Amino acid sequence: MRYDPPQTYNGLNLDAETEYTNFTGSTTETNGTRLDFTTRASKRFSSEAAYVKPSLTLRHTQYQLDDADSTQISRTVPSASVDAGLFFERNIKQGRYIQTLEPRLFYTYTPYRDQSNIPVFDSSARSLNYNQLFAENRFTGKDRIGDANHLTASVSTRVQSPEDGRELFRASIGQVYHFDERKVTLPDEAPLQGDRSELILEAAGEINPRTRLSTTAYWDSKENSVNAGEVRVNYKDDKKRILNVGYAQRKGNFESANLSLSVPVNEHWKAVGAWERDLQNNRNLETVIGAEYESCCWKTRVASRNYLLPDNTTRENAVFVEFELKGLGNFGSGTRDLLQNRVYGYE
Repeated sequence: MRYDPPQTYNGLNLDAETEYTNFTGSTTETNGTRLDFTTRASKRFSSEAAYVKPSLTLRHTQYQLDDADSTQISRTVPSASVDAGLFFERNIKQGRYIQTLEPRLFYTYTPYRDQSNIPVFDSSARSLNYNQLFAENRFTGKDRIGDANHLTASVSTRVQSPEDGRELFRASIGQVYHFDERKVTLPDEAPLQGDRSELILEAAGEINPRTRLSTTAYWDSKENSVNAGEVRVNYKDDKKRILNVGYAQRKGNFESANLSLSVPVNEHWKAVGAWERDLQNNRNLETVIGAEYESCCWKTRVASRNYLLPDNTTRENAVFVEFELKGLGNFGSGTRDLLQNRVYGYE
C-alpha cells in the first residue's frame, strides 16, 4: 500500500509505503512473511538555474519465519541524501535548438546494519547504470538495505526542441566516490571494494519521434579500458505501445539480451512483459508476464516473475498483485515498481 498526499506541507513532500508479503513453496530456502514500512520526507529548494533537495527515509522491516532457529527478525534503517544541481542553457543553430549543461552532485548516507541473519526472498544487486548513480540503495527488493557513504558527481548536456521541449539528444558522464567500505552483502558474496565506481558514459538520441537509440559504456580509469557496454533501442508511439530491445556485455564474464513490451489490448486492458537471457550460458535470467486493467477511478495490476537467484542455480517464481485508487494510493506487492524497472517507458 502506498500513500502519496496530493498536497505538500509548506513545500515538504511526505509519502509512505507498506508491503506485506507471504513467501511459500520454496524447498531450498526459508519460507515466511515479511512486513515492510517505508516513509520519506523531502523538500526541494529551487530557482531557474539551481536546485537543492534534501531527503530523509526510514525503513522498518519485520519477518515471521518458518525457521525454528530464528522465527522473528526486525530491522530499522534510516537514510539521508542531498541532491543538488545547476542548469544552464543556450540557443544554437540560430535558435532552432536549445542546448543545456547540467552539473549534478548527489550524496547519500545509510548506516551499516548487520543483515546476515535475514533470508533473501527477492533482493539482488542492482546493475550499475547511469540512473543507479542517484539511488540510495544498491539492492533491489526489501531484504537488503546497503550501507552507503558516497558522493556522485555527474554532468549532462541535452539538445532540445524549443517548440515542444522534446529531447533530441543527451550525453552524460558520472562516477561514484565511496568514503567507507560497503559491508552489507548477499549470501556467499564478498564485500565490495574500491573507493570509486567505474566512470559511466551515456548517450541517447532520437532516430525518429517514436524511436530512441541509447548506449552506455563503463570505463575503468585504473586499467584505462572499457569494462562493459550496453546498447538499447526504445520504441513508444501515440497509442502507448512500447517495445524495448537491448544487449549488454561485461568483459570476460557476462553477455545478455533483453526484450520488454507494453501493449494496450483495448480501452481498459494492457499486456506487459519482459525477458532477459544469458547468452554466455544459454539460459533465461528472468521472465516477467503481467496485465493491467484501468477504469476511470482505479487500476489493478498482476504480474508473474520467474527469475534466477543469486546462487546462479536456483530458480524462483513470484506473483505480484496491486490495486490502485487514483489520487489516493495503492495496495499490493510492488507490481508497478517491478514493471517500471523491467519495461522502460512503462507508466
